[in-house]
Amino acid sequence: MCDDLPDEVFVESDLKTEYITILKESNKLVKHLAEDIENLQNALKEAQARNAELQAKLELYYETGVSNISRFTFRTYVKAATGRDETQSEWIHFIHNFTYVEKGLSKKIYEWIDYHVLKKW
Repeated sequence: MCDDLPDEVFVESDLKTEYITILKESNKLVKHLAEDIENLQNALKEAQARNAELQAKLELYYETGVSNISRFTFRTYVKAATGRDETQSEWIHFIHNFTYVEKGLSKKIYEWIDYHVLKKW
């Protein structure tokens, strides 16, 4: 650092020691702040990923089928029944072929999935 500076550069040797101490403390602070910045950047990336995930879910809510059954809701049922997300063709088929009922809606959706998704219409 500045250990190799000649003593003639400084009026007093105490000034050189003080300067070196200040420089070392400044370097520690810079390293600490660099770590903080890296941690904040990582947290920002995680928040952006979470936001993208929530945005995707929101878009699924916007995409609504028969009698306000959202694609997100349909996905939940398909995932419960099959362990995977619905396909685009299954969603379109559901929109065009499902008959809404007020009583026993969940049962009717599962019956529809059993017949149309698991048996692959």
